[in-house]
Amino acid sequence: MVNNNEAGVFVLEKGDIFEVDKNLHSLHIGTFWDAAGGGAAHDVDSHAVLLVHRGGDASAPVMYGQGSHFLTYANKTLVPAKDDDGDVVGFQTADQSMWHSADNRRGGAMEAEKDHGGGHEEELSEEMHMHISRLPAKGAEIAVWLTIHKAKERGLDFSKIKGLFVEVCDADGNEMCRYHPTGEFAGFSALQVGSLMKKPDGAWSFTAVGAGSKTGLADIISAYQG
Repeated sequence: MVNNNEAGVFVLEKGDIFEVDKNLHSLHIGTFWDAAGGGAAHDVDSHAVLLVHRGGDASAPVMYGQGSHFLTYANKTLVPAKDDDGDVVGFQTADQSMWHSADNRRGGAMEAEKDHGGGHEEELSEEMHMHISRLPAKGAEIAVWLTIHKAKERGLDFSKIKGLFVEVCDADGNEMCRYHPTGEFAGFSALQVGSLMKKPDGAWSFTAVGAGSKTGLADIISAYQG
């Protein structure tokens, strides 16, 4: 059930869908998780992959362009993203339609937060920008995943990652909806938190997926290769 919090933000539960205003051309997807109080670092990584649906079937997704729009630190085709001073602040696709902040390896707020716009007041651990008006026309879905780096070696799974949430904001940083994965993900080191889905009229929606996996990033990449 979708609920509104005091700030007017839609709080999603697993399976809920938020309809994005068709007039929006860019979206921010932010992730936050608490830093570890001690012991192994909570190194969570956020990823987004642009998908096409084979034969128009949403149950048969494959990555677009052989992974050219797979927003992950493991994708060596991505290019550095720089700020106005020329400093590298993250990485992005070659067409600049998808952008990712620098890797946060401990949790908590980003060390150097990008300006989210006047509407944003929340600290984030990692952030991704989707310029949906620039995306390749064949793209039908953007799947959003979280993985835990070296989860097995560090004895971690998503039941041990506290304070976790994912939010969707407009280009000015105004939060529209958020999803708090619950504690049902014991044993899982990968989590598809959501998907942005393009509808026939060109509008987009965000679905809180909440699907845990015991696979790693390499397996997720392989599954989308078709």
